[in-house]
Amino acid sequence: MVTEAQYDAVTAAMSGSGARSAGLAKKAQSRHDLIAEFAKDYGEEANRLA
Repeated sequence: MVTEAQYDAVTAAMSGSGARSAGLAKKAQSRHDLIAEFAKDYGEEANRLA
């Protein structure tokens, strides 16, 4: 998932402007947000179980 988000971000940056670039940037941001949410939940659960 992290690799896919990085790929989308790089592809969006190399695409320049336009709808395709905006769509890829949105997709990359969505994956980034999902990863951040997972990391937060994982940290909270690890602390709870410690």
